[in-house]
Amino acid sequence: MATKFLTNINLSQNELQNARVQNLASDPASPVAGQVYYNTTSNALKYYNGSAWTTLSTGSGTVTSVSGTGAISSTGGTTPTISIADASTTVKGAVQLSDSTSTTSSILAATPTAVKSAYDLANSKASASDVHYIGTTSVALNRASGNLALTGISSVTLPGSSSGSAQIVPTAAAGTGTVITLPASSGTVALTTSKISDFASTTSAELAGAISDETGTGALVFANTPTLVTPNIGAATGTSLVLSGDLTVNGTTTTVNSTTLSVDDKNIELGSVETPTDVTADGGGITLRGTTNKTLNWVDATDSWTSSEHMALASGKDFKINGASVLSATTLGSGVSASSLTSVGTITTGVWNGTDIAIADGGTGASTAAGAKTNLGFMTRYVSTATWTAGETKTITHSLGTKDVIVNVYDSTDAMVITDVVTTTTSAITVYCSVAGDYRVVVIG
Repeated sequence: MATKFLTNINLSQNELQNARVQNLASDPASPVAGQVYYNTTSNALKYYNGSAWTTLSTGSGTVTSVSGTGAISSTGGTTPTISIADASTTVKGAVQLSDSTSTTSSILAATPTAVKSAYDLANSKASASDVHYIGTTSVALNRASGNLALTGISSVTLPGSSSGSAQIVPTAAAGTGTVITLPASSGTVALTTSKISDFASTTSAELAGAISDETGTGALVFANTPTLVTPNIGAATGTSLVLSGDLTVNGTTTTVNSTTLSVDDKNIELGSVETPTDVTADGGGITLRGTTNKTLNWVDATDSWTSSEHMALASGKDFKINGASVLSATTLGSGVSASSLTSVGTITTGVWNGTDIAIADGGTGASTAAGAKTNLGFMTRYVSTATWTAGETKTITHSLGTKDVIVNVYDSTDAMVITDVVTTTTSAITVYCSVAGDYRVVVIG
């Protein structure tokens, strides 16, 4: 099988060496003017003159011999001249030349006649006051005088009486100080004074008495030498202490032993010193005791709240900044337009709308597959099939982004043919076919 040329071949005046023309036993059908072949039957080189096949190697129109006694020379051109060098004007021999038709003969005489012979050969071109309460009446301790002032109290009723009310009655007694006598019978005795005095000048108490708490279940007994006992309020009996005013605790450590701490205030201040600064706040926060402490602290150095443990949000919750979601269990927020990620896992879907990633950064340096292959040194392929009319030129757009392409053309039998191809732009080529037919153009680049 031979390769078909669908265009002329231009050798640019170079030699066609060791060439061999087509060998056939008979004249080929549908010839064109200037077509040549070698006839193996007659052993003759033949050409088609537009109307008939003509023999070039033998037959009419060919000089078969030239003889003479002098030097014989010839000049080229469309009209060759054959000369016989001789000083004499006398022809020493006879040369017979015939024309292409072999019908005319010419005999050289004393003055030779030039004979013109012409032969035509067609050429081919080849993408953050101590006050205690009993009921609703206050009992205040006057620290400056050492007196106990019963403010706003007309009588003190003892609990547990079956009729009336037992009262505490203050009376004078031997010794220093004042004695409060507790009557055995029930009834009401009004207080004659509003305070117990002279406590400040004695070192031990001379009186005894009992004061119950507001529930009537406890008693304070006065002995000759009373001992100051720290009240045990709301001990294991489950009794509670209710304060209707402010409570200020001045100390180093406050310990609360309870199962649940309930605070109505919605804001808790930490680090509330006289002059708070970031330095006084440094390290402040919450510590939960465990096998290891679980902390949430503010760190001045980083100007950040710092957790020692993981943060786990409930299902459906997001991390937000200024009200905008930036991270959920499944995705980054839509407003996250920049990132300093240095590595990611497997990306299964998505559209890249950024600039092309350079090859040195792990990208291809291109936004198209063809460009990527070119930048990475790979070849890509574009195929187009179309129908040409005889002598038609078509534009094939391959979009490979380069003029450095290889083009192959195949006919309907998948045989490769030779055509005229021009790389007109980095996206397209033109293909010329001299012979009509369906052709497949393959562009590699």
